[in-house]
Amino acid sequence: MIEIDDKQLERVKTVLAGIPKGANRAVSSAVNRAASAARTEAVKQVRAQYIIKAQNVRSPMSIEKASTSGPMATLRASGRVIPLSKFRISPASPPQTRPLRAQVRKGSAGGTLRHAFVARMPSGHIGAYMRKTSKRLPIKELFGPSVPHMIGNKEVMGKIEERAVEVLDERLEHEITRLLKGYGK
Repeated sequence: MIEIDDKQLERVKTVLAGIPKGANRAVSSAVNRAASAARTEAVKQVRAQYIIKAQNVRSPMSIEKASTSGPMATLRASGRVIPLSKFRISPASPPQTRPLRAQVRKGSAGGTLRHAFVARMPSGHIGAYMRKTSKRLPIKELFGPSVPHMIGNKEVMGKIEERAVEVLDERLEHEITRLLKGYGK
């Protein structure tokens, strides 16, 4: 959670006292930019730790923006576990001539998944599967971690918060200057 401390808020209110709703406008704009920067940093940090495309990390994240009446933005990461095929698997598509290997995290060796196979479903989806019994059917798809789980990594979360605080401080100063320059015209 990123917050503006009381000292900063008092300064903003004092400096922008002559501008109608000036403090609320400056704070909400700065908070929105910080939330956007936090999402960008989350994608960057997750991709530094895990072997996954940016699109697969960004799509389950949403930002509830701040407004002048409610100067609080929320970055939400939701979603279920991600199919293993969205990470690194080899072979990546059928036909399969060797055992399936999978790697989820960067820097780890990954591993061989005995009895797992790659298949294309009638929908066109290619995934990593395993049989539930010794019979041909039923099969189950194999999954990696979810986006909230990957973002919840302490190292990733620490860097996201660090970047959000940095951007909030920068943007608060920028918004104060912008409102002061624009109000005189």
